[in-house]
Amino acid sequence: MSFLSDSEWLCLNDLVLSINSIDSDREFRSTVLKKLRFLIPYESAAFFLSDLSRDLVSTPQEWKTRVFLDPLGIDVPAGMLELYTEKYWQQDMIVAHRNLTRSTVLRESDQLSPGDIDSSYMKDYLGGRHVVNVSFFNDEGFLGSLNLNRKKEEGDFSDREVQILELIEPHLTNRLSKWRVRADRSSSEIVFAHDYDVSAREIDVCRCVLSGMDNAAIAEELSISTGTVKKHLENIFRKTQVNSRVGLMALLQQYTALKQ
Repeated sequence: MSFLSDSEWLCLNDLVLSINSIDSDREFRSTVLKKLRFLIPYESAAFFLSDLSRDLVSTPQEWKTRVFLDPLGIDVPAGMLELYTEKYWQQDMIVAHRNLTRSTVLRESDQLSPGDIDSSYMKDYLGGRHVVNVSFFNDEGFLGSLNLNRKKEEGDFSDREVQILELIEPHLTNRLSKWRVRADRSSSEIVFAHDYDVSAREIDVCRCVLSGMDNAAIAEELSISTGTVKKHLENIFRKTQVNSRVGLMALLQQYTALKQ
């Protein structure tokens, strides 16, 4: 007997159709999270991409050092995605307790040791919530991850719900592999990123600076806070050894093929 009802199979098929028919990364990820909710109830969810704009070696250890790019959340409190990417992702138990080289679905509770339960990540960031994660890989390395979160009193994610994610995962991995990997990075951007060790998100900020945007406009364009914009600019100034927007623009203009 199938572990899904007829209506659930219809929802699953509709989700797979969306995966294969939506070109926009953000629309694709938002649609996946919203439609997953019909199959797997959750309190909040996030879909992260990894920064593949730099030519980093794809070993099980080194994927962890890649900066997350353009996180997208559903019902995630303001600032929590930034807090994860800036601080807590390295304390994530799923990150800490595995050496993955292929796409995998894991419940965070299955990875916990007794000491992990009292960690800052579990208590201060997750607040005791249950998490199920899908990490996506291809031959290039780590592509990104999808997290579903549920309040403690609502119960952990079931084996059945993990199975649903395992059915969907190959379609998501294939979609990310086809459309994500370096497709939107010009050769000059890769050279600039290599020369100054800047992340893809910092490239996005540079592109906005070249367009004449102030911090508020950059924050709106990239869906981040003005505080995060300032941090990105501070990092860019430090890495490029310039101390003003004018100096940064002059440097960027030397890379004439930078997309705007």
